[in-house]
Amino acid sequence: MKEYHQGFTHLILLLIVLLGSIASLLYFSWKNNLLKITPQSQDEVKEISEVIYEWEKVKPNEKTKDFGSKNKLGYIKLGKGELWLVNEDGTGEFLFQNGVSASAAISPNGKYIAFLKGEGELMVQKIKGVSPSQPTKLTNIFQPKKGETKGVGTSIFAWSPDSIKIAFDAAFYPQPDADYSPKEHITPTGVSEGIYYVDLINPEEAIILYKYKERIETYEIEERLMGWKPNSKEVIFRDGYNAPDKTVNITTKEIKVFRTDKTGQYNWNNSGGKLVYFDYDANKIILEEKGAQNILAESATKDGKPMNLPQRPQFSPDGKYVIYHNSNYTEGNEELWLVDITKSNFPKILITKTDLNKTWHSGYWLSDSKTILYGIDDTNVTKGFNIDLYLVSIENKIPHMIAEGSYKPATSTSNTGLDN
Repeated sequence: MKEYHQGFTHLILLLIVLLGSIASLLYFSWKNNLLKITPQSQDEVKEISEVIYEWEKVKPNEKTKDFGSKNKLGYIKLGKGELWLVNEDGTGEFLFQNGVSASAAISPNGKYIAFLKGEGELMVQKIKGVSPSQPTKLTNIFQPKKGETKGVGTSIFAWSPDSIKIAFDAAFYPQPDADYSPKEHITPTGVSEGIYYVDLINPEEAIILYKYKERIETYEIEERLMGWKPNSKEVIFRDGYNAPDKTVNITTKEIKVFRTDKTGQYNWNNSGGKLVYFDYDANKIILEEKGAQNILAESATKDGKPMNLPQRPQFSPDGKYVIYHNSNYTEGNEELWLVDITKSNFPKILITKTDLNKTWHSGYWLSDSKTILYGIDDTNVTKGFNIDLYLVSIENKIPHMIAEGSYKPATSTSNTGLDN
């Protein structure tokens, strides 16, 4: 009889554990709108990432579009407000949306694109597989009051590494006729700027994380920088020249100084275990891991003058390589270099170069960790300000143009860093 009671007790305990696991899965499935509810172990539950949000579900009789299975990149046509999409291999280019403001961003998992339209309408759309043919308005960043007009702008969009949240900086102008031309260096009356984020699970409103310090005389939009840390829980940002870089926790709103030394241009690998950055005092690119530091590139001088300047390092998605931009003053080139960080001597490879009198726009890795997107602003062309976008493979090192006269490229590589 004693053995019977022990066996019965063990059976009850086993049932409790099983029911607990199933209940946890059901709660997880309900909260995240999972496509299927299937009993799984707790470890398997953690691996489920295929969620369907309410806003992306296809409604009855709604028009749909099949975007295919390939990862995409996007760009905005300069001065036209046209958002174009193209497969990462350079094929299948098409006009995606009109009337888009200055920024757009593709989620790290490659499934969604977010962009700004109208007076602060944050739009998002699924761009992999079958999706509603029109984007969904997640929220109005600023909801104008009756009879009030607001102009809204943003310069940075950044998806969290988990592809669940979008952070952005934004400004609204209560006086539509205010002069805020950078040429005149006049800040419009009533400017309110800050860092916001929206959660795709509960996208009813944009939540402010940090309000920028007040600017009185100068129009300094270029001093605002913002990105994510790899944990998807903290936004890293800079609020002004010579100001220390800070982080803000999206849950507690706690603000901390990230570093006090003169470093910047931070970029983490996907796991968050490695960090590359630029040391402004030493003019070096540093790879930091578990407290150890290695120099990946550095500036050299001759007769007191700089011969080169390496900047803006960025990890490949697979974490094997770091690319950086180098201004070679000796040979008169702007260069894109690759460092293999899997080898102890950190060998470098020159990927491509262009004339020094052309403005280089930082390289962006594509999801295959083999292709890099970069831009060149040829200020000598007769048509004026112009950014041409190129793709180059790290294997054949042959660049080819994919877009002319574009602005603000958008890729699915995660913005885990600052100023990249």
